[in-house]
Parts: sequence; structure tokens; C-alpha cells
Amino acid sequence: MFRFKYKAQRLKLRNEITGFAFVGNFSWTERNQVCFDINKQELSDASECSDASASRNLIFGGSGSIPTYPRGCYYRPNTPYVYWNTDANGNRSDTAISICKDLGGY
Repeated sequence: MFRFKYKAQRLKLRNEITGFAFVGNFSWTERNQVCFDINKQELSDASECSDASASRNLIFGGSGSIPTYPRGCYYRPNTPYVYWNTDANGNRSDTAISICKDLGGY
């Protein structure tokens, strides 16, 4: 038990230092970008979005329809939250980062 806990703490520390994603293969845009801008595709659903949040030790904050944020999965910098936006259009935002996957899946 101690060995596992110690390893988990080391991985968490490494994640905080490097920003390396341990779960899934997700790409994060810059602010004011959507997945299309970086030749990636949006995540498929809220479950994938939740996985993306876990990959960076962030909190999945749920889903809702917000037209002023990117469609699909997005992160609010300077917060610990990732959200799933169900709005059919969505928009680029200087206060959000889109979370994407490679074209054709991951």
C-alpha cells in the first residue's frame, strides 16, 4: 500500500511540474482557438471530456449550453475546471481553451 501511494504521489508531482497528460491522448489549444484551428477534432461526449480533465488532475464541472464558449470540451485557465458545452455553435473565447483529439479518434 505504501509503495503504491508513494508512486501515485510522484506521478502527481511529475504531472504538476511537466503538465504531462497521463490518461488519454488529448490536445489542448491556445486561447481563442477551437479544435479545427489545430487540425484536430472535438471530443465525442462528456465522458471523454471527463477523461481529459482527469488527465491533468482537473475537475470535470459538468455540461451545459453556453454560446460564448467553444463547443465541446473546454478548460477555463486559472481554474481547476473543465466543462462540456452542448451549444450547437459555440465560439472561440479568450477565456477558454478547447480540448481536442486526433482526427479519426485517439
